[in-house]
Amino acid sequence: MVETLQKMSGLVGLVDRETTLIAYYEGSIEPPIMSTEIIWRDISEVKQSINACLVGNIDYQEHVASSFSPKQVVYAGEIQTGFVVWEAANKPLLRLKKELSLFPQEMKEGLLNYYREQVTLELKPAQQAALKGDSHALVGNFFKIVSYWNHLLFTLNDRYLLDQLGAVKQIASFSLKPVYYLVRVEQAYQYFASHNTKLGFEEYNAIQEEINHLLKENS
Repeated sequence: MVETLQKMSGLVGLVDRETTLIAYYEGSIEPPIMSTEIIWRDISEVKQSINACLVGNIDYQEHVASSFSPKQVVYAGEIQTGFVVWEAANKPLLRLKKELSLFPQEMKEGLLNYYREQVTLELKPAQQAALKGDSHALVGNFFKIVSYWNHLLFTLNDRYLLDQLGAVKQIASFSLKPVYYLVRVEQAYQYFASHNTKLGFEEYNAIQEEINHLLKENS
């Protein structure tokens, strides 16, 4: 597939991200290969997104569903974390990688402030769901809270979160994290799902307190 894509007019680079190949192109083209294993990216839009990340000018309204990440941050993360399989002679992807060699400080501060606020906003509907005895809604609210916690911890450790799948397990290897984060998150889910909301919110409060401490000491 890579050899076929390299022959495509307008293609400027290919990045491998585990099970997905990201194809970067310039100009107005019709992707010749449609596949769930290939993501197409306009290199001009990617460059604009990375420039915005470098100065902390993030659009927080346009999210990527799999991660709850702003689209601009996802574009930057794909370049920074992916393996360049092939690129054009002028090395456009390598240049972008160099720009992202350090986690942008302005972006970091903005992301931490944004996701800290999202956790606070999500707590009220979670409490309302608990009062109504709606464990399904409560677990859904807690999933969002955990997703925002994951973002805070990834960002605090200068990492890009591109997919919530497996994120809690990845955090176990981070230097800055709550103690036994994975075990405690799973325990809280069990409490909420079994209508034991008192213990669920106690675990929530304990994890939140540790995250607040980490943010205070390291940001």
